[in-house]
Amino acid sequence: MADFNKTQGTWGRDANVKGIAKAWAKFNGASTPALDDSYNVSSITDTAVGRFGVNFTADMSDAEYCALVSNGDDSTNTNRNVWCSVVNQAAGSFEINVYNGSNFDPDNVYFVSYDT
Repeated sequence: MADFNKTQGTWGRDANVKGIAKAWAKFNGASTPALDDSYNVSSITDTAVGRFGVNFTADMSDAEYCALVSNGDDSTNTNRNVWCSVVNQAAGSFEINVYNGSNFDPDNVYFVSYDT
């Protein structure tokens, strides 16, 4: 992890600072999961319909980090009343569950994780 550069007065991208996201991603969930953009994410796996495994490049400090998840739809038929939840949370990974009456694969999935 980078430290605060007192000479330059700036933080490095990987600075170990409380309140800064330690991992985030946007990925396509409608077919084979594909990362659109990410930070500290080594891979996304399709574990079942509406279930996605997230694997970190560098593990969180433990399994007690905060992961926030959401989804979006590119079509005019937007996904409303959708539940997104975090399951099987471990220091190096977690799963996202997307549900709307039954599990489904949304067009886009978003998450951000915070750790100390």
